[in-house]
Amino acid sequence: MTTPFGPIRQLGYIVTDIHAAMRHWLEGPGVGPFYYLENNGALAQSGGVQIELVQLRDDSPSFFHTFVGKYGEGLNHVAFWTEHFDAGVATALARGYVELHRGTSLPGKPDSRFAY
Repeated sequence: MTTPFGPIRQLGYIVTDIHAAMRHWLEGPGVGPFYYLENNGALAQSGGVQIELVQLRDDSPSFFHTFVGKYGEGLNHVAFWTEHFDAGVATALARGYVELHRGTSLPGKPDSRFAY
């Protein structure tokens, strides 16, 4: 079976204590080591899937804060690293998804665009 978005490549979790979350992933399922990004989160690979941990560091309004207020800690997003970004976004919107945010991870590079 194929998906219109490509394979799942990242699972993003919102956590309240990033150091405790990294220990959980290392000591529980054995995922790690984590690359800690000061004030931005942490990343680790588990085969072809990247685990991203995001700790909110301020109270500025964002869809991350909305998520935490409604659901608490947990899986916030599933990322597909597609070769056809514009077509993937169009398909998601046609299927009823709502775009909350868009940007680039590496400014200026069209293949690093993302949308939530």
